[in-house]
Parts: sequence; structure tokens; C-alpha cells
Amino acid sequence: GGSGSGVRSRMMWSADSFLVEATLARVGPRMPNPGEDSFPVGYAILAVLFDGRADNRIEWILRSDGIFEAWDITNGKFERLDNNNLATRVKNPRLGIMRVGDEISFLLNGQVGLKRPIRSLPRNFRVMLYGFGSSENDWEAISVRVPKR
Repeated sequence: GGSGSGVRSRMMWSADSFLVEATLARVGPRMPNPGEDSFPVGYAILAVLFDGRADNRIEWILRSDGIFEAWDITNGKFERLDNNNLATRVKNPRLGIMRVGDEISFLLNGQVGLKRPIRSLPRNFRVMLYGFGSSENDWEAISVRVPKR
């Protein structure tokens, strides 16, 4: 309860522009905690960790009820970027986070669902796929694209 676990890339990339995409096979509800009557929503999270740090990251979350959440975490301070009205019923969605300079776009199957400016982001980043609590999620693929130098 209250914990997260997943996989993080060993490689660190450096770019002012990138596209990270991950295809999700399944995100399930989490196991109920003692006293809960139903299975609460589960979370499948695509995260970009700037300078490889968990306290400086951007997250694109698909919940098991089909609702999306977009978050900016800067120096450990959380800011929700979406307006609570993004959702999908797509099976096997491909989640994406794209950066072009200071513009961050959150994508579903290559289509922009949300775009926000976030200033002063570091160039270096790692990628992480994870879940929260006892969520079970299955990922099929991930790709990271940066411009050639």
C-alpha cells in the first residue's frame, strides 16, 4: 500500500527534443486494503526522470478505469497538468511523452491529448515504467527517440 515499483532505464539520454512511447497490454485494479469493499483503480505510469532523479519527472498515467492523469513533479513538488477530463477505452494503448524545447505533449496512439509548456527542464533523462500500490500492469514495448547529432 502506498508504494510504487517498476523498471527504469540504465541508459541516460541527453536532448532538448525526444519522444518516449510505451505500449500497454493491461492495467488492472489494485488489491483492496483492509476495510475496503471493492477493488480501487490501478495505475500504469510512463515517467521521464530528468537528470535520472525521481523528484524531477513528468508522468503520463493511465488508470484501470480508463482515466488519464498528467503530472509535473519538480523538486518533489507535484502539479497536476490535466483538467480531469481525459479518458480512453482503447485496448493496448500506446502512451507517449514528447518534448520539443519547453513544450511537453502527452500522447495516446500518436495523437496529442494535452500540451503544456514546462520551462527549464534538464537535457538529461531516463525513462521509467511503473505502477502504484498493488496495481498489476503489463507493458508490451517501449521506445525512446532522440534526434541524431
